[in-house]
Amino acid sequence: MGAALDAVIADIREHRIAGGPGGFFTALRHIELLGHLAIRLAGDAHHHLNEGQQTSSARHPAETLSQTAGHIGHAVAHYTLALTPLAALAQPGAPTTLDWQLDAIDRHRDLHAHLSHAHQALDEARASLTSLNPALESKGSPPPSPTTAARTTPRPPRR
Repeated sequence: MGAALDAVIADIREHRIAGGPGGFFTALRHIELLGHLAIRLAGDAHHHLNEGQQTSSARHPAETLSQTAGHIGHAVAHYTLALTPLAALAQPGAPTTLDWQLDAIDRHRDLHAHLSHAHQALDEARASLTSLNPALESKGSPPPSPTTAARTTPRPPRR
């Protein structure tokens, strides 16, 4: 499962999302990849529970897999929230009024914040899954990238 997670994270980081028509499609693609991964994690967790396996660790693999799926779910949520600013930024023939330009700044900020939070959730998913099998860390898998943005505060209402 670690290899699947690493492959999805690598693909997502290779295909960055930019404000524009292509960014919306890329975000939908990321959501699709993450959705499939979350389903697979949940299925593996169910498999572990059905087998009634004894584990040498204090933490059951099903718990770790479920927690990892939860982190993936948070990433999906942030990618979904990023769709609104992406859609607004992708509108063709955008006016150049001052209000539109100020809104565009807010949309870019919101987009960056949601994408940053999604990447943070992916880092948390990787860390969670690594706790299930520490050998994953020694196989040369890429370390999680540091997050670049702190949580943002809600913007004040426009007047």
